[in-house]
Amino acid sequence: MHIERVVDANTVTTEREFYDTQLFRVDFLYESTPYSVIHDFELGLQYFINRRLSNCSVDSIANLNFSSYDIAGGPDGAKRMRTPTEFFRVGAGYNFSYEGVTKIRGIEAEAWISVRDSFPLNLGSKVVNGTVELFYSRPGSTISSLLSNETAPVPLAINLTGTLCYDGDDCGKSTSLSSFSTFYDFSTTEPDFDVFDTSFCAQPGQYRIISMKIPGHEFGADIGQLRRSIRLGLTEYANISLLQVASIEVVGEDDKYIYVTLQILPVPSAADYPDPQSPDDVLQDLRSFTTSDDCFPFTIQLPSSGEKVRPCWVRVDPVCPTTSGEFLHILYSNTVNKATPWVQKRFLYSAMSL
Repeated sequence: MHIERVVDANTVTTEREFYDTQLFRVDFLYESTPYSVIHDFELGLQYFINRRLSNCSVDSIANLNFSSYDIAGGPDGAKRMRTPTEFFRVGAGYNFSYEGVTKIRGIEAEAWISVRDSFPLNLGSKVVNGTVELFYSRPGSTISSLLSNETAPVPLAINLTGTLCYDGDDCGKSTSLSSFSTFYDFSTTEPDFDVFDTSFCAQPGQYRIISMKIPGHEFGADIGQLRRSIRLGLTEYANISLLQVASIEVVGEDDKYIYVTLQILPVPSAADYPDPQSPDDVLQDLRSFTTSDDCFPFTIQLPSSGEKVRPCWVRVDPVCPTTSGEFLHILYSNTVNKATPWVQKRFLYSAMSL
C-alpha cells in the first residue's frame, strides 16, 4: 500500500509498504534519493538500500535503535514484526466509538474514534492523552488498487493526536503529535516475494546457481505463482530463509519440461540466526538426497493444475549438474530456437541477467 503522512500540518511524507508474515519493505525518498528498507524477521536482518547508487548495507534488527512502524518489542526486549492490530492500534482493551460517515479522498468512509490515556507509537515512544481515529470504506463498496479490487471494508486513513513521549515511561522528553496518514492501494493480496529481493546485496561468488527442469507446461499460466511455489518448496525443505532463494527465472520449455534457474544466497554475518545454511550446504544437501530418477527431494505445486511434481536437475553428464553457462547453451540450442518470439525474448533477457 501507499501511505501519505501529514505531520503537524507542515511535513508531508510518502511511503510504499509491503508486508508478508515475516517480511517487510518500505520505499521512500530522502532528499530526493530513493531508498528501500527490507526487514527479514526470520533471520533478524535489516537491508538498507540506496536505489540510486545500488548499494546495500545489512544490520541486525536487534541492533536497531530507531523507531520503525513495522517493529514491536516484546517483554524480553526482543524485536518482532508488529501485528495488524498493533499497526492500526486496535484490538483488546482499545474501545472505539462510532462517529458516523464522512469522506476520505471523496470516498464514503465510516469513522471510529478511541480516546486513550496511553498507547505505544513506535519502539521507545508512546502517546499519552491521545486519540486514534480510524476511517474504513463502507461495507458493500469496492475499492480498487493496483493489485486487486477490495469489496470488504479496508482502512482509508488513520489520525493520531496527543502528546508524544520518547524518553522512557517518565515522559522526560515530549512534544505534541498530530499525524494524519492516508492509505492508497491497500490490498489483501499476498505480495510477490520478488518485491523483497536482496540478491544484489550479495557479492559475486557468494551465491550459487541451480538449474532445474519441472514436468509440465506453465507458459501462459501464472509464472508468478510458479516462482512462489518453487521458493516455498525449496525453502521449506532446505530450512532456509525465503530471501535466500532469489532471481527465479523461467527461461524456456520443451515438450515435457519447464526450465528454471535460481540463485541460493548466503546469510549475512549480521543475522541473528543459529547455524545458517550456506549456499554450498544447500547444494550438498540437495545432491545427497537426489532421488534415483535425478530429481530433487521436495515437491512444488503447479499453479495451473494444482498437481504436485518434483523438479529435477539439468545435467550435462551423469555426475555433475550443469554450470549456468552450459545449461544456457543447451537450452538455447534445443529449446529457444523453436520457441515463440516472446519466449525467445524472455529467455535472452533472463540469460543476460545471470
